[in-house]
Amino acid sequence: MYVEKSNAKSYKQYYCIFCSKLQTQFARHLRTVHRNEPDVKKFTALPKTNPERKQIISSLRKNGNFKFNTNSKLNNGQLIVSRRPNDKYNKLATDFTACSKCKGYFTKHSIRHHSRKCFKKNFKKNKCIMVMGRRITCRLHPKVNETVKKMIFPVMREDDVTRIIRYDEILITYANQMYEKYRSQHHHDMIRARLRLLGRFLLALKDINKNVENFDSIYRPKLYDDCIHAINIVARYNSEERIYGAPSVASTLSTLIKYIGNLFIGECIKKEDTEKKNLAKDFLKLLVVDISTSVNRTVMETQSAQKRHKKVNLPSLEDIKKLYKYLEEKRTKAYMALQQSFSYYDWLSLAEATLVSILVFNRRRQGEMERILIADFQNYERIHKDMNNDVYSSLSEKDRKIAEKYIRFCIRGKLGRTVPVLLSSDLFNSINLILKFRKEAKIPTKNPYVFALPGYNKERFKYLRACILLRKFSEECNAIQSCTLRGTVLRKHVATYCIQLNLNDIDISDLAKFMGHSDKIHKDYYRQPVATTDVVKVSRYLEMVQGNDDSDSSNCSENEVDENSCDKVNSNESTFTNLHNELNDDANNNQGNSSNEKRKRSTSPYGKTKRIRWSQKEKDTALHAFNTYMESFTLPSLKEIGDVKKKYKVLAKRTSPQIKSWLNNQQRALRKKPINESEIC
Repeated sequence: MYVEKSNAKSYKQYYCIFCSKLQTQFARHLRTVHRNEPDVKKFTALPKTNPERKQIISSLRKNGNFKFNTNSKLNNGQLIVSRRPNDKYNKLATDFTACSKCKGYFTKHSIRHHSRKCFKKNFKKNKCIMVMGRRITCRLHPKVNETVKKMIFPVMREDDVTRIIRYDEILITYANQMYEKYRSQHHHDMIRARLRLLGRFLLALKDINKNVENFDSIYRPKLYDDCIHAINIVARYNSEERIYGAPSVASTLSTLIKYIGNLFIGECIKKEDTEKKNLAKDFLKLLVVDISTSVNRTVMETQSAQKRHKKVNLPSLEDIKKLYKYLEEKRTKAYMALQQSFSYYDWLSLAEATLVSILVFNRRRQGEMERILIADFQNYERIHKDMNNDVYSSLSEKDRKIAEKYIRFCIRGKLGRTVPVLLSSDLFNSINLILKFRKEAKIPTKNPYVFALPGYNKERFKYLRACILLRKFSEECNAIQSCTLRGTVLRKHVATYCIQLNLNDIDISDLAKFMGHSDKIHKDYYRQPVATTDVVKVSRYLEMVQGNDDSDSSNCSENEVDENSCDKVNSNESTFTNLHNELNDDANNNQGNSSNEKRKRSTSPYGKTKRIRWSQKEKDTALHAFNTYMESFTLPSLKEIGDVKKKYKVLAKRTSPQIKSWLNNQQRALRKKPINESEIC
């Protein structure tokens, strides 16, 4: 489209919304030809100098021009704007956008000044004005879903990549399908990212082969090599080093091309276009055979090297304590101020500090925390005497205090998992106060999120972004290594820190479920390797098989190596929460026991294992202490065994795993042949 310049020889024309014709003397045309129209009667009854008269005429003019500009059947490529640009500025049609309220067209640089007068509101960011303008002027393929037109495309940046997508039929069909599949608002960013990636690929392919017109034209076997070349360009392939600058882009593109190819075959079947269907099938056969060699192998090697060279520095407990203490002070200050009187600044400060505090304590993913639903929070549960009498009575005194301090509710986690969130009483009260003042903060009633924000679009709900806030607060709290206080690194920290607690498989599984991932992901991804294990422990084994039997190295027990490696991960000081305090108390108690009573190893460090038989007194004591578990054929936890060892000194020479293993053997014998306790002994 083109825009007439202000120094053009012809007079400026306006489109009449009543007779669908271009007119030069617009006001006179309305007065003489359409004098019976209601809006025309309104302004003709007013004097010529009246501001309301000018406003009515301007509204009719802008509405007519908007209809002309957005209807391809009416115009011939001309864009009628509110003020024609001067020739020296060299403005194009792409430099203009529409005001979503009055529908007049203004330059993108000056529309913020117009919006201030039109909306009678000072917009802090120019982006929302541009989004609202693109929402009403969005030009797209006729097959586009109306919701995709309103929610997906207006937010996308207006450039060559977006323009090449707008009228591509198969890409619009793909966008429609993705919107139906991923209906949550937070998935819209992923849909936009995929569409723009496909647009970049199509632009690169068009530069390579000028015969490519749209995306469905790439599904020809003769264009396969050009497609691989285009993937390498977009993913920044280095032919000398044979690596990708962006390996995930290459693998994602190959997946999307295959997916859209199958989608295109389905469309060909609907249209009964056999020729294009067969070409697309042949193209996909080439893709399946060749893509693993030409693209995916290089992607795998590049990503493997990047992961190997990436250093993950875990945060120290001192920095975590600084961050949590800073958040607690900020939250308390805002809470006290908000109780006195409402202030949007205090309300926002309380919401930000509360969100990050919950994230740091629960070690949840940022997206899960920022999108907590009010309905999920209101469905919280608490363990106390009245509601859960049986459960409450089975708890110890220490566990009862912890249970009374925290509440629990479940939210939607990654891949649709249901994951729990724990809140202390302070955080619980903070959230209630945040929800209390939602109306005063001008939060839309339909916004379902706890940490919601006021927004300009009633169909797109805004909420606080935990990732940005965590980065901000980690710098403000004066942490020594603020860059390590990030969501994923904090999750890795808790997984690695728990190594020194010697958790069994059941405890690890419970922790992994709480964090919202599988046991394998917990061990392989979140738990970081400890360098001292290889340097100190494995090196001794290697020295021994080399024949270096140094007395110092051979006398060092495996327990000492484990303790050293655990100390390397983090110090055993107390953390900012009761949960961490209890974990640290357990670790300190275990270390205290080993230092107070230095026992000998029950197994030889090398050679044949020297077993020490259980005495009759040890057997009787163990069966008496764990009689309940023997009858129910269950096993006690290592912590419970440790408590029993403190009570009965007879079992002090036995380790907790040894006792647990002995009990398991006795239970297995009982299952095979029911016998008395005396026969077991």
